[in-house]
Amino acid sequence: MRRVVLLAWLAACGRVGFEPPAPVDVADDAGVQLACDPACPATHYCGHSLGDCSSPPTCIERPTTCAGVPTDPVCGCDGQTYDNRCVASRAETGVAATGTCPAVDGCSPPCGPAEYCATPIGMCDAVGTCQPRPTSCEGLGTGACGCDLVEYISVCQAAIAGTSVLILGAGCPM
Repeated sequence: MRRVVLLAWLAACGRVGFEPPAPVDVADDAGVQLACDPACPATHYCGHSLGDCSSPPTCIERPTTCAGVPTDPVCGCDGQTYDNRCVASRAETGVAATGTCPAVDGCSPPCGPAEYCATPIGMCDAVGTCQPRPTSCEGLGTGACGCDLVEYISVCQAAIAGTSVLILGAGCPM
């Protein structure tokens, strides 16, 4: 485990003038990994092995600065994109993967100006797909409450406005 943390740090923050952090394992007498102890030193955070946000956590030293570390985006275990592994460590999160984080909700990459992010009805926070915005609608439809909590006369009208549908029928929750 110590080797993994050391390698993660070297890949993230290793450069001239910096010493690698010393991970502090929190385990029972049998060596079984436990959750981080609240008594981790103030200079450490409870983190995970590189690329495995579900691994047993350890107390990992937080870098004091990331000045000079090149931008190389990573996706943190918290679902946020960071400029590099060092910045993720300073934010007290492990690194789930290299590159930017995929959309948790919405569309990734973002949709173009003539498209909208379509999600299944009632699932506004789901990952969607970019669909062309209709330019006109036939008929009045049955009414719809958009994910933007605006009432539309039809699902098609909501799509023209660039939103998916939360509820079919008239009325949006307050």
